[in-house]
Amino acid sequence: MRSVVTLTVSRRSLSKIPLGNGEVLISPIIQCSFFQELLRPASISLPCCITSDGCKIDKDGVRIKLYAKLEPGKFGRRVFSSQTPSGFQISQEKITFSTRHLQLFTLSSTYIHGVRFTCEMSLTYSSNKPTLHVLVAHPYNGYRTAVSKRHETFSKLSYQATAVIKFNIESSEDDIKLLFLYDSDNAFYIRVPVHCLLGGGCHSSTFDLSPSTANDKKFKACLHIDQGASTLAQHQFTILKEAQPDYAISPTRDRQRFASDYMLEVLSDLVGLCDNKDARELGYKLGFSYSSVKKYLVRTESSARSVSRSALIEMLMDWRRCVRPSEQVEKLKLALDAAGLRHEAEILFDKK
Repeated sequence: MRSVVTLTVSRRSLSKIPLGNGEVLISPIIQCSFFQELLRPASISLPCCITSDGCKIDKDGVRIKLYAKLEPGKFGRRVFSSQTPSGFQISQEKITFSTRHLQLFTLSSTYIHGVRFTCEMSLTYSSNKPTLHVLVAHPYNGYRTAVSKRHETFSKLSYQATAVIKFNIESSEDDIKLLFLYDSDNAFYIRVPVHCLLGGGCHSSTFDLSPSTANDKKFKACLHIDQGASTLAQHQFTILKEAQPDYAISPTRDRQRFASDYMLEVLSDLVGLCDNKDARELGYKLGFSYSSVKKYLVRTESSARSVSRSALIEMLMDWRRCVRPSEQVEKLKLALDAAGLRHEAEILFDKK
């Protein structure tokens, strides 16, 4: 008799993993529908986010540790080393190992310098004031700026998003400090608990900037990411204000600067002629989650072979609200290409 077992990436179990001091999460946290201990060990391969130096276990005390849930409130720990029996392999892309416990498991490392964390920043303009949104996160954290923006509606004026900044930490004791300087003489600090990042978490902050920048079409800013006396990263950039266009106007094909209403309507007609799976794949490539795509496309007026035009338009309109006008056309081209809808892209953007 066969049983179906599902494995999912857990987004709600970060605080449940009892990481030791000086350890950092290096793989997603996996949850299994099968709670019992296996009679024989199962071979598992997990993606990992660690540099090549972190793969050199036993060197300079580097250790890889498996955390596996045994029963409610109790975790087992297993340390992998160069003496671990066959079946254990590690590279920069993945780690392969065997275990009998699949209920909830993940991997950690004592090489905290081997994980690159992310700082994402965006600026929006509302009520005559610019607002800065900052998210500092572990690479395997499920709450990312791109996801949180899915429900964000841009105001009439928006600022261009800043670049994503990657950095490595140097200590498991000192918190991370972010210093944001802008408009010559304005600044503020953000303190991020280091244990939150090491455990796979994230830290988000929102700040209203000086009203004086509201009248500026652009202004310069600088971000410093520090830990103790060390500077982990710094980034200088110019922030430009961007006006939202009139989407009811249909520009000529050689002057397509944004995704107009007409463009989305034509695209809906083109994709509507394709299979349902093509529409779903486009939704994924545009950044929607599985559940969001299902909400849009699985409706009474849709079928296994086709999707309703209204459902496609609604999905595309919601996507457009979350993308800056100057980036919409290029991102739409990339999504269509990645979804295998190259013919539809040629028709939509053909300049001939």
